[in-house]
Parts: sequence; structure tokens; C-alpha cells
Amino acid sequence: MQVKVQYKYVIEVINFLSEISLKGKQSIHRTRFIKLLSEKLKQISEEELQLIKEFTGTDDNGNPNKNEDGSFAIDDINEFKKQQNDYLSDFYGIEGGDAHGMIKTM
Repeated sequence: MQVKVQYKYVIEVINFLSEISLKGKQSIHRTRFIKLLSEKLKQISEEELQLIKEFTGTDDNGNPNKNEDGSFAIDDINEFKKQQNDYLSDFYGIEGGDAHGMIKTM
């Protein structure tokens, strides 16, 4: 069995699972699943930052360029949004018996 979560919903799934009151084996499996999702969220955040840098350029410290109001200095906002939405529409697939077991237990 494969569990799929769209990138843009990873944090919402983590929050949802964190709010569920579980004990024992269910809690252990939830913790494992949240750990997998958290690792993926870190990767997604890093890759999204890379996308931002592609559209803003970087300052001397390697950070994305920003406007005076603190927002990212994105030149072509429409193209950025298109690329960002395309990226966040991808799915994270967790395959194997572990994923099935974790979901089934919860």
C-alpha cells in the first residue's frame, strides 16, 4: 500500500495527527508517521526557498532579495506562483508495509 500526501498539505496532516489523542501502539505509529512527514516538510521548505531564490536573486549572504517592506523581491510574480503551485501539487508517497501498518494502527 502507498500513502500519498500532496506537498501543500503536509503541514496540515502533521497538525491534524498531532491533535489526535492516541495511546500505546497507536501513538508510537503516529509519532513515526509524523517524523517521516516532518523530514519531508523540511525538504519541501528547502526546495521552495531555492525556487524563491531563483526568482529573487540573492544578497551577499545568500539570502533571497527582499523589498523594503520585507516581502520577497520577486520580479515575475505570475510565473513564480505558477512554478510554486506546480511544485506544491506534487505528492509525497510513502510506500511499503510500514506505511500501511502505521495508518491501519492509527
